[in-house]
Amino acid sequence: PAAAWRVVLGLVPAVLQRRTPRFIVGAMLALYISVFYYPPPVPDLTGQLAGVISVLILTWTTYSLIRLSDLVTVLHRARADLAREALIQERTRVARDLHDTLSFTLSAIALKGELGGRLLRSDPAAAHQTITELLELARRARVHLASLTEKPVELCFAQELSEACTVLES
Repeated sequence: PAAAWRVVLGLVPAVLQRRTPRFIVGAMLALYISVFYYPPPVPDLTGQLAGVISVLILTWTTYSLIRLSDLVTVLHRARADLAREALIQERTRVARDLHDTLSFTLSAIALKGELGGRLLRSDPAAAHQTITELLELARRARVHLASLTEKPVELCFAQELSEACTVLES
């Protein structure tokens, strides 16, 4: 009680000087009176243990939620990295297929064109045949190019071998 009067007497000058708003002084006085005149009961050992366990569970739950948030962020980054890597692999596959499929055909077209140009003066019928084969090669190259974007390229070894032999025989 004597300590209470000291607090009340300490608050009176603050109210009189009007430095502190009255509602703050009133709230402090009400809190002081409620704590010192009506103290909360001191829990027994079981209550204290329950309080400690509650604090531990709350702390663990808070940590788990923060960790979960971090893991979700890492998961989103990993998903973006995997999508980027899949895109790079697909582009590499298309480039490799394009090179494998068209490089032979374009080389064959160039060779057939040179042969057709040489045969034009000496053997026009053979030159006509060579140019016809060149047009067929160009048509197949266009079909192969279109197939790269639609479905995986399926190469037949026997067909590719016969085309290579035809080009080499020319």
